Amino acid sequence: MYMGDDYKNPGKIELVRRIRGENNAALIALKIEKADDGYYHVCSAYFISQSEVDKKKQKKILKIVL
Repeated sequence: MYMGDDYKNPGKIELVRRIRGENNAALIALKIEKADDGYYHVCSAYFISQSEVDKKKQKKILKIVL
């Protein structure tokens, strides 16, 4: 699993995990500011290719966390 911040979306972090048996990964963008209801909310979630993961790693946007 990777975690990162692309700095283009202030206040949001990205969690990326490879999907077993697939050649892509799931990216989940989280807003790290607590909402009025006390929860943190998922801003978006989508699949990205391995080449997109590699590009983010090369730019040092993503760091390995697991």
